[in-house]
Amino acid sequence: MFIPSNKKELPQSTGLRILFDTVILLKIFQFDISDIHMIATHQTKMVKKTIFLMPIIMIKKTLTISNERGLHTRAAIQIVEIAKKAKYGVWVSKENQRADASSALELMTLYCPKGSEVTIEIDHAYDNDIMNKIALTIEERFGEK
Repeated sequence: MFIPSNKKELPQSTGLRILFDTVILLKIFQFDISDIHMIATHQTKMVKKTIFLMPIIMIKKTLTISNERGLHTRAAIQIVEIAKKAKYGVWVSKENQRADASSALELMTLYCPKGSEVTIEIDHAYDNDIMNKIALTIEERFGEK
């Protein structure tokens, strides 16, 4: 949606103009800056500027690590291989720690022995299949018996 504003306020070619229009949209739709995940702009001489706003949609699933070794290196790499296919952010958290699921090193710093509760979070519903694949991997004990 494009909401026109007075062209005399700021020159059309400046980044300030884009910022001004974005702030106007945020106020109209009562978004807080922290709610905005992506702002994409496109402008040419022939095309009017369009600003797309997408609020963060955080989807979570909590699971228990049930394999004997917990979240060890090989298990972390299985999660990383799945998470790297995501279009948006995928996170694994334990208590008050949060790790990027596409980084084995970050996952290892969570220290998740058997019985640990972890939460898988995705930034957008587009990656729901990724979250479900990671959850299935954890539920199946990373292929261990």
